[in-house]
Amino acid sequence: MEEPFNIRQFVAWVDEFYTTTDENRRHELDTALCRFRTEFGCQETISSCVSIINSPNISAHARYFAAMSLYDIIRGRSEECISNMEILESLKVFLIDSLTNGAHIQTQSITNKLSSTLALLALYCIPDVWSEPIADLTSLWAATPELLLRVLSEMAAEFQHVKVPLTQRSLLKAELHKMTQDLIKIIGTVLSAGDATPSTRQAAIECVEQWLRLPGASLESWANVLDVVFASVADDCAALTNLFNILSDNEDIENLTQLIINICEYISTTCSQKVAEELRGDSCSEEVRALVASICGFLMKAVPTLAQNFLQASDPRLIDILSFLQAIGNWEGRFPIDERVSDLAIDFWTLLRVELNEGLPSSPKNDPNLMATVRRMYAQCLHCAVFKHMYPPWREFASYSAEDKELFDSYRVSREEIPFNAYSLVGESTLKFLNVELEGAIAGNDVNKCECVLHLWAAVSELLSEKAYEEILHCIQLLTSPSLAEVDPNDGDQQRRGNTLMSLLLQLAHLIQDHDKVVELELAIIPLILTHLERLSDPENALFALFTYVHDRSESLNVIGSTISERCYNFFMDESHPEQQRLEALKCIGHVLTKRTPKEAMEIIGHILDVHVRNDDKCEGLSDQQIMTIYSFKIKIFSALFESLRLKNQDEASLSEEPTIVLAVKEALPVFETIVEQPQSGPLVADVLMAMRSAISALPKNYLPAVFPFLARLLHTTLLSSPQAAVELAKSTVLLCGLLPGTELCDAICDWFSMFEANSTNPDIEYWLALIYAIVKKNWKTLRAHKDRSIPAIRSAINLAAYAVFNSHSPMVMKDASNVLASIATQTTADDDGEVRSLLASHGNELVKGIFQRIQTFLTRPIVESLAEVLFFFMQQFPSETRAVLNDEPYGDSQLVTAMFREIKNLRTFKQTVVRFNLAATKDLTL
Repeated sequence: MEEPFNIRQFVAWVDEFYTTTDENRRHELDTALCRFRTEFGCQETISSCVSIINSPNISAHARYFAAMSLYDIIRGRSEECISNMEILESLKVFLIDSLTNGAHIQTQSITNKLSSTLALLALYCIPDVWSEPIADLTSLWAATPELLLRVLSEMAAEFQHVKVPLTQRSLLKAELHKMTQDLIKIIGTVLSAGDATPSTRQAAIECVEQWLRLPGASLESWANVLDVVFASVADDCAALTNLFNILSDNEDIENLTQLIINICEYISTTCSQKVAEELRGDSCSEEVRALVASICGFLMKAVPTLAQNFLQASDPRLIDILSFLQAIGNWEGRFPIDERVSDLAIDFWTLLRVELNEGLPSSPKNDPNLMATVRRMYAQCLHCAVFKHMYPPWREFASYSAEDKELFDSYRVSREEIPFNAYSLVGESTLKFLNVELEGAIAGNDVNKCECVLHLWAAVSELLSEKAYEEILHCIQLLTSPSLAEVDPNDGDQQRRGNTLMSLLLQLAHLIQDHDKVVELELAIIPLILTHLERLSDPENALFALFTYVHDRSESLNVIGSTISERCYNFFMDESHPEQQRLEALKCIGHVLTKRTPKEAMEIIGHILDVHVRNDDKCEGLSDQQIMTIYSFKIKIFSALFESLRLKNQDEASLSEEPTIVLAVKEALPVFETIVEQPQSGPLVADVLMAMRSAISALPKNYLPAVFPFLARLLHTTLLSSPQAAVELAKSTVLLCGLLPGTELCDAICDWFSMFEANSTNPDIEYWLALIYAIVKKNWKTLRAHKDRSIPAIRSAINLAAYAVFNSHSPMVMKDASNVLASIATQTTADDDGEVRSLLASHGNELVKGIFQRIQTFLTRPIVESLAEVLFFFMQQFPSETRAVLNDEPYGDSQLVTAMFREIKNLRTFKQTVVRFNLAATKDLTL
């Protein structure tokens, strides 16, 4: 700009900026003011800002904007400011004078910004231009410590805004750390002075906070003054919160044992009284919650020290801390309506439990009486949890806000560690206590207390073993009380209790099923589950519990199986239930039917199939989409039956009567064939393929040949149209059927591979190569059992893989293709297979030439190594022919290729040589 800085225009724009309500105008003014701060020379802009700040007649808005502009100039144009000694000295003098003489007439916001500006300027001047800013400012402002501390606090705060090279930044940080001791003396003197004003003390505390946040701050240096600092902030929740958070974030804290002990003692005495006082005033205050959270965060870092001292020296300080945290966790009132702090200490209790359990075996010095006190505190936490975890009556809980409901639910989940911790330290007494509480709740018909105890039982159940059988059996005896079978569909409390009960039975299932009296126990438990299945508004937990118990197929099903089948049949036929839940009920029926004769089982299954599978009249007049939904459910019905009718012991298939699973599969095949033939059934084909995969996994092996023709037809029509699911079925078919289908399987594989070869440009080649690789890698003997009949399949595999290696740019395709060729070559050598050897020889020139060219391009190492195995085969089996082919190729006579030929008896070294060749070729190195 040719015109000088127009102060009057600048002030007018600032005043308008702060008073206008026109957003567009505000944006224009902002743009103009930003230009004002950047388009003039550094010295001119600084002089203008100084003039504005020193003019009392100019509005406070404009003077503050000028102060901000001055700060931004130093921050953005520091080199220009520091390199010009005239500018630097004028800035320094102005800032010090303004703070010294003008602080009482400036607004607080202007004073604060000028303090930040002086601090930032000092940081850019350390150490070369202004070597001792703290000492200089201290001698200057000794009589006004508050002003001194404000500026020193800003020095630490502004460090993050300094933009200098990394080496200079490190030097600056080191210089600041050298000044720490002087700063500590100043803070100690101020806080120890009896006549210090509250604002001065506040400035000292803020200074401590900022300097402790400085990267690399040494807590050890501050240890001696921290006791004075904590004494000064004992009544300030916000300051205490900041200090504990800062200490928790410092990496040194865990190594300073004495400092941790001193602070813990402060917490258990002074802090505990402050927290209790604040909680009595307002136990839902966010300020007190933040304080308690910060204390718990610090104590988490202190756990290893506290535990070690307690175990090795019988230090009672841990007891004091636990007493404080126990009071917090058990604070009177219901979370989160009456209080919001009792969820904060759970992680500390859990971490301490781990430390104590790990340290006790190696701690002979520990005082057993003190350890008993610790265990008693964990038990008391569990005792209080029976109330704290308890839901309020349903209608009261319904009146909670959505946020409070979510908070309480999360609170219950987070504090599931309480019974877990108690059992880990207290042992079986935990279960005895829970059973006593459960018995009392049942006797008193206290639905919500009963639900809470069941919830705590479920939380601890994953820790239990056979040693706990006595209390587990007592619990089950209580659970079969008639009152627990009363589940009113309209009573929300009973509904919740029922779901928690089902969760507990699900958690205890593995222990019950391993018990000697499993039949007796299940005959008591399963009727209870069936009752809840019928009466719970959301029976999902009951279904999972029932499925878990019937899945084991104990002898109890011989007694109660009919009842289970009847109840689950009614549930399945009720279309008001979600589809997935109905199918889970069908699986339960399937498990029960494995205990029946195939004839009896098929009578029951027949009723289901008549309604949902065989009755095609249901499709009349429906849209295609509705028909597909019906077909989809048919597939899922069969999938559920296949999964649940699987024989536990394949030897059972030797019975004279065909097993139920075989009869179910026979029922499914024509249905599946009909579905696949439907022109609009594309989306359902994958479901059919997955269902058939379940079917052949469940079928006894001697029945697989009978199903194979259908599988072959199905795969022939789907490997191209639904490759992903069809390939998975094809893999399972080859693996499970093995040699049982005879030449039919070999012919089918030839058919598949031929189709793949004919469609080599199809993007689905990735799936087909994965199938080919699985067969030549894992089922080679099955394929070669029929000798000449398998050659067409192997030829197609070689052709397709070679095409992919030479033409594909997909890493996954390249990987599988190279693995196919490598596996065929390896199997041929291992079996000394002359037929395949001749087949590979007939492709030799093409493969050697193409692979040699390919390994000179960028490839992943696994692909290079697989291709190296193919080259190894040809160089070992046909050395002269391979050498002749390579002689016609660029780099075919290079030293690395010669080295390859020398290593044809050591595959590992050969592959390393090929990898070096690939790296040299792709990096233009000497080959």
